[in-house]
Amino acid sequence: MIRNILTACLLLAGAGNASAALERISLKEGMANGTLEVKAWANGNGYHNKSLHMEITNTGAKAIQVEIDQALIFRPVDTGYQDFVLAGTDLVVVKGKGTMIVEEQVFCGKSHAAAPSRNLTFQFLKQGDEQLVKVMTFINQKKLYDNLGQDAVWALTNRHELNGVFDPARPDLSRELLAYMSKVTGWPIPEYYKLYAHNARGAGPVAEPKALKMLALFDWKLEAPKTLTLGIYNKDGRMVQPVVENKEFGRGGHRVRVEFEAEGAETGMYYIRLMDGAAVMKETAVKVD
Repeated sequence: MIRNILTACLLLAGAGNASAALERISLKEGMANGTLEVKAWANGNGYHNKSLHMEITNTGAKAIQVEIDQALIFRPVDTGYQDFVLAGTDLVVVKGKGTMIVEEQVFCGKSHAAAPSRNLTFQFLKQGDEQLVKVMTFINQKKLYDNLGQDAVWALTNRHELNGVFDPARPDLSRELLAYMSKVTGWPIPEYYKLYAHNARGAGPVAEPKALKMLALFDWKLEAPKTLTLGIYNKDGRMVQPVVENKEFGRGGHRVRVEFEAEGAETGMYYIRLMDGAAVMKETAVKVD
């Protein structure tokens, strides 16, 4: 009995040592030096999903470990469709002269293009810049494989505004992501946020250009009780959406979440204003595209 247990342990240890002894190479390096050949196409799962089918072939005689680099960009042969940006970090073993099939987590890298159709062929283009790699590291650590992660990618690949990187269901995580992106890019942390519709499938652009809603947290402090009005005003000074009207607020600090239904609003500048009668106590300008 003891002999059998020892034998099993030695076999497991041997298997682990064999795996550890394998040469490790990044996918990017392997494609560059000819060690690896890659065929890739869309599998029909839309985007910000495991949407890229990849067949990785090892041209050498020995098995190797392949690490999928973060932020590799694959472009479709029909460039009317979106690029795919790989999340990366996967580690796979490919046998000598063998092929490994993987379904890779990706994000859209071209917001104005359509989601790819099934079997659309993709080819490796390049790796994203240092900013994109760093933000992808954060996305992978927090497993943001959803609209929040996608909006963060678009901020870098399509220069979307940072205020579009927000999920009202996860405000703290959103602000943590924004603080990190501000540190990486040097862009200012936004004072308000925009929510956009995502078109997961279909022929049109995957990102709608007009915001559905704008969100802001409005803070102020009072030394004495006051009756105040908070609302959204247009450039002519007319209130277009009230938040609270003629409400008494006590002494101390206050915070109100403001939601501006912007989908039907005309383009231009609007103002979130806290009014003490006719006097503006605090104001934040927001832009409707």
